[in-house]
Amino acid sequence: MTTIHRTGHQANLTLRDTEPRVTPEPPSRRFAETLGEGAHALLAGVEQAAGLLPGGTAVAAAIRSTGDSGSSAGAPAGTTGAAAGQAQGGALRQSIDSSASTAEQLLALQQEISMEQRVFQTTSNVLKARHDTAKAVIQNVR
Repeated sequence: MTTIHRTGHQANLTLRDTEPRVTPEPPSRRFAETLGEGAHALLAGVEQAAGLLPGGTAVAAAIRSTGDSGSSAGAPAGTTGAAAGQAQGGALRQSIDSSASTAEQLLALQQEISMEQRVFQTTSNVLKARHDTAKAVIQNVR
């Protein structure tokens, strides 16, 4: 830092070394760390709640396989390597097939309910039109 003092016609010049400026960590790095911690906490929560949802075992297996890369968690005891992957894949495939079947059944039920609702709405509209017509006829007769 340079300081100049002026007294009268003479200038007094003083030089002083300063500490280097400490640059704070960029916000993008802090954001990435916070986002990673949040995602890890979210995945842990989803894995715990997966047993309560339809098809939750498939979600839990997928989360476990991405979170524990290289491990054979969820595989039967005594299996390693490719055998563990096949055991997980078979269980996962069965769970996905079961979930797909359940989803198809729910979709069919939703379509039935939608059709029933349309029939009810149409019937209601026809009955209302008949009532309004009969009411208008009676008022015209008076």
